[in-house]
Amino acid sequence: MENLATSGEWSRNLIDVSEEIDLEYWCSTFKVTPEQLKSAIKAVCNCAADRVKAYLDITIH
Repeated sequence: MENLATSGEWSRNLIDVSEEIDLEYWCSTFKVTPEQLKSAIKAVCNCAADRVKAYLDITIH
């Protein structure tokens, strides 16, 4: 995945938890902890932001 810190642009579709800045952005956006975000990605077997958001909306919020 591209380095979001240097590109200045967020990927609107994919979540890359290996990138600290990406992890922080999506945790803030979804109002969840890093552990909750990683768990949601694992649960949906996908890092697509829309699928993760849908899962979190049902299970956490």
